[in-house]
Amino acid sequence: MIQTQFHVPVQVVRSDNGGEYLNSELRTFFEQNGIIHQTSSPYTPQQNGIAERKNRHLLEVARSLCFAMHVPKRFWGDAICTAVYLINRVPSRVLQYQTPIQTLSQYHSIPSVLHIQPKVFGTYIAFTNHISSVSTPSSLQDALGDPKWKIAMVEEMEALQKNCTWELVDLPKGKRPVGCKWVFTVKHKADGSVERYKARLVAKGYTQIYGVDYSETFAPDK
Repeated sequence: MIQTQFHVPVQVVRSDNGGEYLNSELRTFFEQNGIIHQTSSPYTPQQNGIAERKNRHLLEVARSLCFAMHVPKRFWGDAICTAVYLINRVPSRVLQYQTPIQTLSQYHSIPSVLHIQPKVFGTYIAFTNHISSVSTPSSLQDALGDPKWKIAMVEEMEALQKNCTWELVDLPKGKRPVGCKWVFTVKHKADGSVERYKARLVAKGYTQIYGVDYSETFAPDK
């Protein structure tokens, strides 16, 4: 589709190490078409963070469409295609409030039938202006220098201590402690105004190595 619709050949395909990607048929296809196949390191899904989040975004939109309109499961493929169509035509903050299809058109020519200008309402513009005027700290030092973020950090520490989130123990010999970092987010109201400043202290679990720092994972039942 990329070649027929945008006249651009696929040069690189990046994937995880799933069997649907690492097989002789697909390898032969890549070699015949001069496509480079890159794979992420084993047990490191964070290397595919953007793809993982986008897949989740597509699933959530498709499920919402099916649930809201009571669509039978046999139309799941159509729901995914509809979700892709809608997402590609919704302004994104990451793209400076342009749509993905607009951004793509800046680098490659696309059929005019696909390039439909979105309708942007005044309320949306006001909402985005409110959001763009609020920034999150880029470092711990910046957060500590701002009273509102410092209050959010104090609230987070009090909540962690109240819930007995951790227990102080001696570090086992030959082991390294798992680090942590602060994550800052801003919750907005429907009109775009600030509802709450949130600070979360999270562990850097991705630094752990399977078989060295842990031997099993746990997922609660839903």
